[in-house]
Amino acid sequence: FLFLKNFMIGIAWGALVLIGGGSWDDPMLRALFIFASLQVFIGSMIRDVPDVERDKKIGIRSFPVVFGVQNTIDFMQVLNFVSYSISFFLYQEWKLLILISIITAWRFVNIYMLNKDRTSKFWGQSFNLMTCNLFFGVLLIQHLYGLYV
Repeated sequence: FLFLKNFMIGIAWGALVLIGGGSWDDPMLRALFIFASLQVFIGSMIRDVPDVERDKKIGIRSFPVVFGVQNTIDFMQVLNFVSYSISFFLYQEWKLLILISIITAWRFVNIYMLNKDRTSKFWGQSFNLMTCNLFFGVLLIQHLYGLYV
């Protein structure tokens, strides 16, 4: 299920924003949910890139196997920008802009460096997973300084 695995991972983790916020009615929470879901979707695809040869051998139909690594990299960069654009369109607040700009730039670097070293466990896993810590850290700093998102 080519698309389903990545989609379900993104939605499931992104839903934690809604669960934590306790509401679907808040436009800021909807924007963060969509942003987080798309970023986790991208993150799950990033993890597929270093494993492309193994996936081919055992018959797993991941994005990089089906569409090729370069097309997957390009798609992730476009989706990264789309996640930024949709989120900002839904909630045009500078406080949200700070958060999504930092995360989007971080993800851009992650995908760019993964493209330079496609077998790297650092860019394919470690740096990718640090996105969650960055998300938390930026929100924490914003909260501590009264810049509530």
